[in-house]
Amino acid sequence: IGRSVAEVRRILADLSPAVLEQLGLAAAVRQLLRRFRQQYAIEVHGDLAGLGEVPGSTARVAYRLVQECCNNAGRHSSASRLNIRLSTDDRRLRLRVRDNGVGFRLEQALSRGESFGLAGMRERIALVGGTLRVDSRPGRGTTITAELPLKSAGEPSPADG
Repeated sequence: IGRSVAEVRRILADLSPAVLEQLGLAAAVRQLLRRFRQQYAIEVHGDLAGLGEVPGSTARVAYRLVQECCNNAGRHSSASRLNIRLSTDDRRLRLRVRDNGVGFRLEQALSRGESFGLAGMRERIALVGGTLRVDSRPGRGTTITAELPLKSAGEPSPADG
């Protein structure tokens, strides 16, 4: 029972990480990567040096993208290395996640109807007006690139004060 309670708490924390709301995207991603390193035997490099302030809805989408990319890499890629880069400029957040794993054929993955993670990423990004690119080939690893606008409709940008 104790293990089940701990697992439910972990799942709830993953769904709505308090650190994201309290300390922002960079701190939440760092925490996510620490947990990932403990769970998987994959060398992880996180580059967050160019990450500025990110508004709430965009931060939540970006966090979920990083989370899904990590989950996919850990479960499916057989990668030994995972590189994650998040940066912002005045108008957008850029995310790039690259692994050196087994890769896959995107068309086949999407046609099987089993790619709920990829479909979910596309839906989340589309809802905030962003773009997603998935580059993968068998034996060549996978690179996920996303751009998200920093200002969502009806949400003030950080510069608006």
